[in-house]
Amino acid sequence: MGTAEGNQSEGLGTSSTQQSTDNHEIDANYSTNELDSDVDIADGEGGRKYPIFRGEGMCKEFKFKLGMEFSSLKQFKQALMEHSVLNGREVKFVKNDDVRVRAICKRKCGFLILCSKVGGSQTFRVKTLIDTNNCGRVFVNKNANKEWVSKIVVDKFRNVGRMTANKIIDDVRRSYNVAITP
Repeated sequence: MGTAEGNQSEGLGTSSTQQSTDNHEIDANYSTNELDSDVDIADGEGGRKYPIFRGEGMCKEFKFKLGMEFSSLKQFKQALMEHSVLNGREVKFVKNDDVRVRAICKRKCGFLILCSKVGGSQTFRVKTLIDTNNCGRVFVNKNANKEWVSKIVVDKFRNVGRMTANKIIDDVRRSYNVAITP
């Protein structure tokens, strides 16, 4: 008999599965890229976990990642707009409804990002990302709209007493390389 029970009944004393683990050493430091799914594993849960967007991490060097999760489409659109202004890129929303948003570069350089709702949850995830944005910087960026400017102005000038509109415009131009008008 070829089974483990048959080996024990014949007096061999060990099962074939025990012999195979006894004869092979397992290297705990072995790593391979063959089955790498480019997804973080949850701590101790063993399930898949996607990166979650944190608004406080937004800066010029920020990179969107495939699978990144957002709590709402509004949060995704605000993050994309801020990222495009900080990097001098102008994006255009080509599909924008209640369950998905698709944006491309206005200069048609190949950049594409799609964020849509995940199943029955209230989570939205980046499902398509072609990050080939290699066009030049835009100084007159229409993505720097009044909501973005007001957020920047409130955060930056909260502790400053009195500022004129021209001083605010000059500071935003110097700090963010974006031309805004009063």
